[in-house]
Amino acid sequence: MLDTLLARATLLVQSSRYVYNSNLEHGTTRLCRWLRAQT
Repeated sequence: MLDTLLARATLLVQSSRYVYNSNLEHGTTRLCRWLRAQT
C-alpha cells in the first residue's frame, strides 16, 4: 500500500517537473523570438 503511494507520488513529481521544464523551455524560445523580432 505505502509502496504504491510512494511510487505514484514519485511519478507525479517527475511528470510535473517534466511539464514545468518543457513549459519553461517553450517560454524562453518564444521570448527569444519576440526579442529578435523587436530589433
